[in-house]
Amino acid sequence: KEGILRHFKILAFLLILIFMSFIFAQFAILLIYRNGSWNEPLSFSLCSFTEERRGHLRLPIHGEFNCEKGLLAASSSSPTDANRVRPADIKYIAALGDSFTVQFISYASHTENAENAKDARNCVGNSFVTGGNGALENHLTLTNVFRHLNPSLMGYSTGSGLQEEHANLNVAKPDMRVNDIPRQARELVRRFQKYSVNSLRDDWKLINIYIGTRDVTGLCIGEASEELMSEFRNAGRNDQTVIVQHIFDHLWTPLRKDDGSYNTDFYATDMFHLSNYGNTKQLWNHLVSPDYRKFTNNKMMNDESPILLCPKPTCPFIRTSDNSVYCN
Repeated sequence: KEGILRHFKILAFLLILIFMSFIFAQFAILLIYRNGSWNEPLSFSLCSFTEERRGHLRLPIHGEFNCEKGLLAASSSSPTDANRVRPADIKYIAALGDSFTVQFISYASHTENAENAKDARNCVGNSFVTGGNGALENHLTLTNVFRHLNPSLMGYSTGSGLQEEHANLNVAKPDMRVNDIPRQARELVRRFQKYSVNSLRDDWKLINIYIGTRDVTGLCIGEASEELMSEFRNAGRNDQTVIVQHIFDHLWTPLRKDDGSYNTDFYATDMFHLSNYGNTKQLWNHLVSPDYRKFTNNKMMNDESPILLCPKPTCPFIRTSDNSVYCN
């Protein structure tokens, strides 16, 4: 397993979003190939991407691009520098984390009579990272954005349940704390082993880590993320990098609408977990924004417009600390 990791051509875009001890780390590393295509029939089980709430049918936000022609295209050849990876170059998407990452209770109907109802609450197909239910035209997830740019994207999740056949490369597990990440990483390596060595070595992957809700007040604020970023920078390699996102740095209140009322659409029915409504948009916009244009709060999450940010024509890459300073 260690040998396989050593041979990864790793582009690690590590995005760490911290509010108190909330840790939202996103790695963009290399990806895989699984037989099939993104428009195959999906099994949604209870996890439809529409939801009946308060007597009306609530639809999730969809996504749209209005970018210059060719701006979202993949590189002509697979890049070797982590600072020059375009979004369409990502071949695999994966995730580690807790109940937020498996999109707990983001289902459409709340029947208690369904077979394996408890497991069905883990709506991995609705995950804001790996969720593959629907398509960008009707369900905004990070997978559906990247799959729109690269239809051969692999590793994403469909339907419900933590079984590998549904979760695929999403190895997150509900109720886990940060100290479970090493175990999840080993499990992810095991799942990667079913793909070809050449693909693991040559293709870019995006791995998201979102965990820490059960570690609040138990971890240092910001120190771990800064140390990790420094460690990556000192590695002296151009096939990996680290980005610290500060979305939660100045987050002091839940999302509110323009009239001051709380915007409950972004939360699941327990008002703690996330719904499938539109929690991906700000994350995508940060991926293509330089460090000095990233928000440190949830201000942009209330923007319900489907229009997604386009990469800068002079720097059409996933933005890193290095290419935020220079970009040729």
